[in-house]
Amino acid sequence: MPLFYLPPEILLHILRYIDSDFFAQDVDRLAINKQWHQLAWPVFLHDVILNSQSLETIYSRPVKGAALDGLQRHTDALEVKLCGFDEWAAKSDSLYPEANLRDVVKWTTRLGENLDRLSALFRKSIRLKSLTIEAMPELQHAGMRASRRAYLSISTIQNMISIESVTCLDIDTGGTALSSRRNKSLHLCDAISRRLPHLRRLRCRACLLCPEILRIQPDSTYSNLEEVIINLSLSGMTPQETAYQYPARCNHSSFLTVRAALEDRAITLAGRMERPKMVRLIWHSLPSMQIFAFDATDGRLSRLKSLNQWDAKGEEIRDELPSSESEIGSVEFDSSEASESEED
Repeated sequence: MPLFYLPPEILLHILRYIDSDFFAQDVDRLAINKQWHQLAWPVFLHDVILNSQSLETIYSRPVKGAALDGLQRHTDALEVKLCGFDEWAAKSDSLYPEANLRDVVKWTTRLGENLDRLSALFRKSIRLKSLTIEAMPELQHAGMRASRRAYLSISTIQNMISIESVTCLDIDTGGTALSSRRNKSLHLCDAISRRLPHLRRLRCRACLLCPEILRIQPDSTYSNLEEVIINLSLSGMTPQETAYQYPARCNHSSFLTVRAALEDRAITLAGRMERPKMVRLIWHSLPSMQIFAFDATDGRLSRLKSLNQWDAKGEEIRDELPSSESEIGSVEFDSSEASESEED
């Protein structure tokens, strides 16, 4: 029997089993016929991955209402994956061309505008549950400094994480400094901590972090929160990166002071959660270049094999770390360079 002769509810069940990846690999698969498209379109939009190019495509179309309405009505999981401005080589005909810089500023401004529009769209949604914001280091022109350029702003990230329907929030923006020129009083860590009582899962890595990210909110319950992972290492985000960096701290305290405060707050938070599966801090250490994880639910210290496996069990360390491993041997992310980039 041809699939089209099946009752719509059975065909829809089959399409959901196939999953949205099937259609993402070839969007022509959506256009078999009208009945098929009506059922396949919501399945395709269930899990959506966007980048700077696809965002620009959506918002530069003269007629975009149907696409935006579909995202708002049908998307359960949204991933925004960014890698910065990627046309350095194509646009560079001198070491540091002014025309290229104008293109970069225009691209950065446009990206922020598109992300703000996306946030406004999903603030009207009750369906979106999972949000991932990933910002990797950009592959810059050879004439530029090696520091992470600010191609996202704190206000843009705060707009995105304020979507009330989201219960699973993954923020991995360690590849970019975060501009605050729109509003110097913005504090991302505080904004994240205020979202914690409404989340089921939080994973976070950013160039600027402090213990406020795990601050307990007065008169709040954490009955739904099950997993919190804070990654304090900015290393190995791309194969090209070899430097070992820590985030800068919002209050300029030393890394060891901030890590100790985060451990204390993680333990307190785990005690307030009804069903804690994992409350973890991750960091790296020199001279051994090892990756460590502290689990606040049971006080377990472990060694991880990879920075890409945030929730891996790892090898338990029963003894205290050698004093050499407890000292800072890595480079802290230079927030002053980020500030300079905001004024460019």
